[in-house]
Amino acid sequence: MGEHEFETPKAKYKVDFENHTKKTRVPQGIDSLIFELDTKFLNESGINRTLNEGKPPFRLTTKTRETLNDAKKRNLDIWLPDVSPVNSTKEMIQAMSVLGKIFGLIPFSLYKIISYTLLPHDGKIIKRKPLLSLDGKFERTFPSLLIGGRSAIWALKAENYIADYYHKKNGKKPVLGAVMGAGHADFVDYVKDLSLAKKYVIKNRKKIVRNFANADGAFRLFFDKSSNKWKVEHHEIPIISR
Repeated sequence: MGEHEFETPKAKYKVDFENHTKKTRVPQGIDSLIFELDTKFLNESGINRTLNEGKPPFRLTTKTRETLNDAKKRNLDIWLPDVSPVNSTKEMIQAMSVLGKIFGLIPFSLYKIISYTLLPHDGKIIKRKPLLSLDGKFERTFPSLLIGGRSAIWALKAENYIADYYHKKNGKKPVLGAVMGAGHADFVDYVKDLSLAKKYVIKNRKKIVRNFANADGAFRLFFDKSSNKWKVEHHEIPIISR
């Protein structure tokens, strides 16, 4: 879809936006990869079972397996900064699937515009109310909280924690790669200006707590050659609780 390179005070970023259906292009020359895994239910035991045993609850697409193999060959850590919808519904999953298929037909040049006009958030260009609601469980927060809100949360975790993690580890400014759905084009603006992300989180704190789990954490995946298995670490990152 398109790779964007930019720099912040803490890190250099190489972000590739995709449509969740075609082969992922993992950026080159990076220290670690921030990845939107193709699942909405994140927990340590579930991730471990899926990666090492091929068992439910998660389904790994061919695209995701290729990304994992690429990371393994390149000795890259993978970070999963996503949240888990607490009130997940069949309708929500169906709506996300439909949106993903629609996005796959849209040229990348239009994604930036779409992320601001159709997927409302508290960015610089425009503010709108959600276009649709699924049921009372999500309190008319879709797609604003489910898409724009997650972008803001990822940005805070990336810049305030993951970047610091690799600066301490390697003693230099890290290069962070990221692969995510093109609907999250506002991630770039949130990372460049964390005040926007903080504003979103503060304004929507109660909704985030009610609807999402793991808002204050991220999973680090790394391949352990001695055991020939993926290892999973959960890192506490205070986003909501701070």
